[in-house]
Amino acid sequence: MLSTAGLLLSLITPFVVAIPSQVLLAQELECRVSEWLPIGLARQGGYAFNYQSGRGPNCRVYRLRNMPGGLLTPVRWRDRGEIFIDQNLAACTKETRTCPWMEAIKISSRAVTGRTTISYGVNKDEYSDYPDAYRRGELAAFAPLVTILRGITASAAGEPVEIEIRVVSTVQAGAVLRLQYEIMLIRSSVGAFEYVAPGKRPEGFGIVWESPTSSWFLDYIGSVRRLAIGSPRSVATSTTAPLLVDSSRLVVMQRDREILATTAPAYKPRE
Repeated sequence: MLSTAGLLLSLITPFVVAIPSQVLLAQELECRVSEWLPIGLARQGGYAFNYQSGRGPNCRVYRLRNMPGGLLTPVRWRDRGEIFIDQNLAACTKETRTCPWMEAIKISSRAVTGRTTISYGVNKDEYSDYPDAYRRGELAAFAPLVTILRGITASAAGEPVEIEIRVVSTVQAGAVLRLQYEIMLIRSSVGAFEYVAPGKRPEGFGIVWESPTSSWFLDYIGSVRRLAIGSPRSVATSTTAPLLVDSSRLVVMQRDREILATTAPAYKPRE
């Protein structure tokens, strides 16, 4: 299994004049896909599902969907340094004409094409395919880091759960750097979520964003508790320390089970 916890992708020094984050986010929160690679089919060991990758000027999209009559399918799509989607695809009935997609949207950088790995089956490593897909390219200095998960995944009991989550990390440059983080539960078929620190368990469904977890951020999330649908939670801090990009995960949990995950980078001070 690919581990991304604590992976430090790049050091960034504060010598760039940044556009105010509210202007950037108005432009950057949507991924306008201009190119899609053809829909692929993974089919081994009785499993069969589609995958597809797309890109826009500053973003990438990865999506998976089961086939009509398809089994519950544990699957992980990744490259060497990033997890695109890690989930159990919910089973899909034979009567369904088109099964729903699960999408991971990465808004931060230009995309390049390269080989990736889709592994699936028992322990998500029983079978593997190696399609070309759009991968992370060069990150512009202080570009907003936006990660969105949306679509249908399977609960711990294998039932379909609809969810849409967005996390955003931005920087405003100057003599003092202003870091801002936003977490928003946009849609959920199971109601409100808890926000929990890494290593903690929600009572029901919960979200863990591992990347920005410095000590002050952990103090903040201890007071959040519940994420209501459509009500963003945001927090900001200032620092003069050099920044790094921590590329750990965004995880959806149901009690002690991880049911959905993707890499979700964030800026944070180098401690």
